[in-house]
Amino acid sequence: MSTLTFHQLLHYRHQSTPAKCKSNAQQCRNHSLEKNDLMRLKPKTAQALRVLSGRVWVTQDGDLTDYFLSPGDSIALNAGRTWVLEAQNSAARVELGNF
Repeated sequence: MSTLTFHQLLHYRHQSTPAKCKSNAQQCRNHSLEKNDLMRLKPKTAQALRVLSGRVWVTQDGDLTDYFLSPGDSIALNAGRTWVLEAQNSAARVELGNF
């Protein structure tokens, strides 16, 4: 599975086994969010965000579009931009890294 741009994500549903993080490039980091928890990110390098469980709302500064990701969905996070994530309806787990 490859990381998707925002526009590709709008028409994408993951239907196969998720890719594993590239251990040689960068370690993946898992984060847990309780229902309605917010997480703010500002990556120094481009990364991928993948939802492992739950449903997650994602937005970035300067972008008026809201993105809702389900388990298996991923999105490219641009370096230097501020991103906000929120767990929707239940707890969620996300993974950050290079896929």
